[in-house]
Amino acid sequence: MISAVASHCHIVTKEKGDTIWAPGATEDSTTILLDGVVKTFILSPDGTENTMTFWFKPGTFICPTKEMINIPEIWCVALTQCTLIEMVGTSPYKMAEDIPVLWKEIILGTLPFAVRIMEKARVGYTMDAKDRYLWFLDTFRPIADIIPQNEIALYLGIQPQSLSRIRAELAEEQGVTPPEKLTIDNIE
Repeated sequence: MISAVASHCHIVTKEKGDTIWAPGATEDSTTILLDGVVKTFILSPDGTENTMTFWFKPGTFICPTKEMINIPEIWCVALTQCTLIEMVGTSPYKMAEDIPVLWKEIILGTLPFAVRIMEKARVGYTMDAKDRYLWFLDTFRPIADIIPQNEIALYLGIQPQSLSRIRAELAEEQGVTPPEKLTIDNIE
C-alpha cells in the first residue's frame, strides 16, 4: 500500500524541528510517517504549546482531519529526523478511489489520533503526576527514551522539576543510579 501511495506522491525528509504542517493546512496536507517521531500541538493564545500526541509508528497517517482544520492554531513538527510521504495537493480520499486499500488505512491511521486525545484528557484529570508519567512510559514505550524530558513534562502537564523528582524516585525504587540512567527498560 505504501509503495502504491508513494507512486502518487513524493518522499521527503524533515529535520528535527521542521514543520510538517501548520495553521492553514487542509485535508490535502496529508503525510504518511515512514520513520522518525513527530508531535502535534495546539498553540494557546499566550504562545504556550499544548502537545496533543506523538506519532512514531511507520505507516501512520498524519493528517489534519476536517475537525482539526477548524482549530486555528494546530501544528505538526518533527521531533527527530523523519522520512514522510507527502500528499500535498492530493486528497487521500480521491486517491482511495484508485487504491481501495487506502480507505482502511485512512480510517485506521486517523482514528488513533482521536483516541489518544481522549485518553490524554482522561489521564490528565484522573491521575496524579507519577501515574501520568507511568502511563506515558507504557503508552509511548518505543519512543519514551527519545523524547526529551521537557517535552514529556509539557505533554503531561507536569513541571519539569516535578518530573525530575518523579524520575529520581522511580530510579531509587528500581535501584537505578544516577536517575539519568533510568530508561523504559529498567522500569517495571
